[in-house]
Amino acid sequence: MRVIENPEVYIQKALRESRKGRKVKSQYAKKRLKLEEMQKIRIFKDVLYNELQKIVKGFPSFDDLNIFYKELIDSQMSIDYLKKELSKFSWIRQKLIQLFKDYNNRMLNTESLTEIKNIQREFYGRTTSLLKNSKKTFEFLEKSRKVMKSFPSVKTSIKTICISGFPNVGKSTLLKKLTGSNVEIQPYAFTTKTLLLGYIGDKLQIIDTPGSLNRYNKMNNIEIQAYLAIKHLAEKIIYVFDITEECGYEIEKQVELFKWLKEEFKDKEIIIYLSKADLLKPEKIEVFSSFLKDNKVFCDANLLKEYITL
Repeated sequence: MRVIENPEVYIQKALRESRKGRKVKSQYAKKRLKLEEMQKIRIFKDVLYNELQKIVKGFPSFDDLNIFYKELIDSQMSIDYLKKELSKFSWIRQKLIQLFKDYNNRMLNTESLTEIKNIQREFYGRTTSLLKNSKKTFEFLEKSRKVMKSFPSVKTSIKTICISGFPNVGKSTLLKKLTGSNVEIQPYAFTTKTLLLGYIGDKLQIIDTPGSLNRYNKMNNIEIQAYLAIKHLAEKIIYVFDITEECGYEIEKQVELFKWLKEEFKDKEIIIYLSKADLLKPEKIEVFSSFLKDNKVFCDANLLKEYITL
């Protein structure tokens, strides 16, 4: 989507183009001058109309959007309000056409060049006021564009698995192991600021979802993205446990989030991955795995990859 400027920018562009004009052929000088002045308001109208049309077309067709993106937009702004503001541009475009027809007819029905110039100035005044009075709509749409530009570019039509768990438990490391994605991994918490994507072939999308998700009403924007990705895109969830507790979260807290996910997404298979297994004694892994006997448990990323690609 292109940057949406202040309406004055489009007005000035339209004025520049109209002043260039277009040469009109006529053996009568007076008629030629009249037609050239009439041509200027046509150009002015066309430039404004086309610029507004580009803005509207820059936004997606909301009715055709995947529900993930619909709810994501609704979480940041009302999608109905956004549609309403965009519809104002359709109204302005129709108004431009109507004003052009009215003023073009007035110019057509006079032979006075002075009167033609006066009609032309009046047309410019009416149309520029139309845009300037809609300044708040331009500003809102630009803010909306920036928000939507920050959304992750996920594939909504292929099989998707989301990786979940507390910050710093090893989700990004697992994503890299599973997909080979070039993920920058930092040794401290809260480093993931967006959804991280990786792919196994062209039919399986893996999403690393950041943040703690069991607090929907208090989630930040990135956590809302993560929640909606799990809700609408994920067929399965890989939950990462760090039972060394080096991540800074006690096992009890990690289990609490795991139980919340199981309850919140009952229709999705949750696979367990124990990170940092090389730091764990086999007995501890066995005891913890027995506690999670209702779920598949993996310590080896390669074995996990084989399972999810079956």
